[in-house]
Amino acid sequence: MGGRLALVVASQCSNLPRIGGIDVLAQELLAELSSNGGWVSATDDGGPLLDPGHEQLRTAISAAFDAAARQEATLLISFIGHGKHIAGEYFLLATDSPESPDDDDAINLGSRIKVGLKPKDSSKIDGLIVIVDACASGQAISQGAGRWLDVIPRNAARMELLTASADEEPAFDACFTRTIIKSLRDGDRHGNYLVTVDALRAPIASGCPRQQPGHLSLTMSGAALPTRGGDPGLWLVPNEARADCLKGRPSADLVDQLTRDLAWTDNTEEVVAELVNHKPPRLRVVVGPAGSGKSAIMGVLIRATQQFIPEKYVSAAVFLDAASSPLSVAEELAAQLSRMLPGFAEAAEQVAATLSDIQQRSLGALERLVMLPVATVPTRRAVHIIVDGLDQPDHGNRDALLNAISAMTTEEAGRHLCVIVGVRAGTEVEDDPRLARAHRVTVELPSVRAVVDATVEVRQGITKEDLAGTTVSDAPVAGGWLISRLLAEISQLPENWSSADDSVLARAVAQRIDDSSAPASDGTPSKNSAPIIRQLLAVLVAVGVGPVLPFEVARSALIRLGATEISESTLRDLIVSLGSLIARTAPNSVEEQIGLAHLAFSGPVAEHITVDLTAAHLAIANSLAPQGSTQMLAYRVKAGARHLALGGRASEAVALVNAMKSDRPVDNLTRWTALLPELPATDSRDTLRTRNNIAAWRGRTGDPAGALTAFELLLPDHQRILGPNHPDTLRTRNNIAAWRGETGDLAGALAEFELLLPDHQRILGPDHPDTLRTRRWIENLRKRM
Repeated sequence: MGGRLALVVASQCSNLPRIGGIDVLAQELLAELSSNGGWVSATDDGGPLLDPGHEQLRTAISAAFDAAARQEATLLISFIGHGKHIAGEYFLLATDSPESPDDDDAINLGSRIKVGLKPKDSSKIDGLIVIVDACASGQAISQGAGRWLDVIPRNAARMELLTASADEEPAFDACFTRTIIKSLRDGDRHGNYLVTVDALRAPIASGCPRQQPGHLSLTMSGAALPTRGGDPGLWLVPNEARADCLKGRPSADLVDQLTRDLAWTDNTEEVVAELVNHKPPRLRVVVGPAGSGKSAIMGVLIRATQQFIPEKYVSAAVFLDAASSPLSVAEELAAQLSRMLPGFAEAAEQVAATLSDIQQRSLGALERLVMLPVATVPTRRAVHIIVDGLDQPDHGNRDALLNAISAMTTEEAGRHLCVIVGVRAGTEVEDDPRLARAHRVTVELPSVRAVVDATVEVRQGITKEDLAGTTVSDAPVAGGWLISRLLAEISQLPENWSSADDSVLARAVAQRIDDSSAPASDGTPSKNSAPIIRQLLAVLVAVGVGPVLPFEVARSALIRLGATEISESTLRDLIVSLGSLIARTAPNSVEEQIGLAHLAFSGPVAEHITVDLTAAHLAIANSLAPQGSTQMLAYRVKAGARHLALGGRASEAVALVNAMKSDRPVDNLTRWTALLPELPATDSRDTLRTRNNIAAWRGRTGDPAGALTAFELLLPDHQRILGPNHPDTLRTRNNIAAWRGETGDLAGALAEFELLLPDHQRILGPDHPDTLRTRRWIENLRKRM
C-alpha cells in the first residue's frame, strides 16, 4: 500500500497556437520526479501522456485517481498545455478540444478534482498535488476551492494546487515548467530539506517575470483555518543543495519545522552571536524556559542562515528524546561526522581496531565512537556538536549522557570538540555540577508584543487589535513562541491570553485538539475522528517529545487501542490536522516518524484527552515485533523495554534488556541503569533483578568499588523481601565477597566467603556448584594472603 503516482500530461490543442517543446519538458519533469523523488508514472507505458484526445485524457485522469485510491498512494497530476476559463469554469484542453470547450470535450478541472477527492468506500488517495502550466490557470483556484470542500471533511483534505498564473494571466512559453524542472534539479541551499510546491513560487516568480504563479493549499483542520504550511508530506523531491550535517538523517525535517516562521529578535541574535564568537570553554549550555526558542536557535546554527555563522559550523547534531541513550546518540553523531568531517571515518576504524581490553570494557559509547576518533583527525579547527534537549531523556540515560558530555569536554583527548547543549530551565539539569564549567547562555521568553507581531505576520486576516486589544504589553509570555504558533492556527483565541497567565498554553493546546476533530463549517462531520485523535495523542504522550515513533508503529498501536479501520492515509489526515502540536520526519515515506513537537505540550495534552497512558504504552510495546522494518527494530531496541515497563509488564521489560546483551559491559550497564527508573517503585523481583544486573555490569566496566557498594545496598532488600536463605540472597552475598576481593581487600573477602560457606552447605548442599565455587574462592584467597 502507499507510494507516489505521477500523471504528467503535455497536451497541444490543435485549434490553438503550438507551445514549443512541451513534450520534451513533460519527459524531463517526469524523469526528475522519478529519479529524485521516487514518483512512479501512472501510465501503462511508464512515460508522460502526450497529446491525448479528450476521451483518452479523461480516462487517464480517472485511472490515476482510481489507482491512487486503491493503493492509498499520493497522486501528482501535472498538465502542460492549453487551458481555458469559460463562464466560471476552468478547462484543460486535449488535442481535439474546441477553442470554446464544455464538459463533454475537455476536462473541467474543478469538477474532476471534486470527483477524484471524494472517498470511494474505505479507500482514498493519500494526498493530491496538481500542477497546471496553462493560461488563466489561476481561475482553477478561484472556482475550485469551495466545491472541493463540499465533499471532503475538513480533517481529510490534503491537496496542493500550483498554477502558472494567479488569475486570468497568460502562461508564456512553458517558462513555469522549465523553472520547476530547474528548481527540482538544482535545489536551494537555503531551502527546506524537501521541495514542496509552495517552495517553487519564489523561483517561478523571479524566473518568469511576466507571470505570477498561483497557489492553493487545501489542508484543513476541523476549524475554518487552513493548516499553516499545508501537508509537509506532499513533497516533490529532496533538496539536494542542502549540505548541512543533518542531510539524509532522521532529524533533517525537524530543523525546518523548528526554524519555520522564526521571529528574529535582539535576544535571538545576541544568543546566536555569543555561541558562535565565544571560544573557550569547550562546553556551552543554552538555557531557557519552554517556548523561548532554544531548539530554533540550534536549528539556525545548523542551517547557518545568518551571514555571521560560518558555513557547516555544526559538524553533527542530535535532538534528544525520552529514550535517547549514550549509544543511540553516539551512533547518530558518528554517522554525521563520517560525512561532515574529513578523515573521521578512517579514524573511527583505526580507534576501533586499537582499543585495549580495558578501554573496550570501560569507555562509554560517546567517548569510544566520537571523542577518540575526533581526537585523531588532523584538524586545527574546533568540531562543533549540538546535543539539544538534555532534560528530555529519562533519568538513567540522562545521567549517563551528562557523564559522557562532561568527559568529552574536559579530557585532553577531546580538545578539538566543542559541545553546545540545550537545556530547559527549571528542570534542575542546568544546575548539575557536571555542567558547572560550561559557558552559559540564557534565552529569554518573548514579550506579548513580540508574540502578537509574529502571529500577525503568519495568520492572515487578523490584526494586532484582534489579538491583544489596543494595549500591547512588553511583559514576557509563559509558553513564548509556542503560544504564537498555536494562535496562528486555532479557531478561537483563549480569553485574556495576553495577560501572561500560565494557563494560556494549556487552553490553546486544548483548543487545537478540539479544532482537529470539529465538523466543517457546513456541518459536515469529521468521521467521528475525536476518539481516534485522542488515542493518537495518548500514544504520542507515552512516546515523549520529538518525531521518534515510526509511523507504522503508531498505526499498529491505534488499532490495538480500538481504531480498527484506520488506514495510512486517514492517519496522516489526522496527524496533519493537529498542526503545530505534531513533529514529523520523512513525511509520507516508509521512514516516516512522528511525535509531539514540544515537551511543554505533553502535560496539557494528557490533561485534555483523559486517555489511559498505561494502555498506550502497552499498545506501543505490543506493536514492536522482533521482526519488522529497520525503523521498527531500531525503536524496539531503543525504547521497547521502556514501553513494556510503563505498560505494566516489567518482567518482559527485564527479559528484553537481557536479550539485548552486548559484548561491551559499559553499554549493558547503561541499558540496565536506564530501565531501573521505569520499573514500579516497589519491592518486585524485577526491580531486584535489575539492581543486581546494574551492580554486576558496573564491576565489569572496571569499577569494583562501585559494584561492591551496589551489592551491599542490595543485600538487605534481598534478605527482607526474599529471605536469608533464598538463592538470590546467597548469590548477592557471594558477589559482595568477590568484589570486595577485587577492590584489594583480600582479608575482608576471605571473611565474607568463610561466613557464606556453611550457609551454602546447609541450604544448597555440599556438592552444589555454588558451594564448590565458594570453597575455591576460600582456597585461592588463603594462598594469596
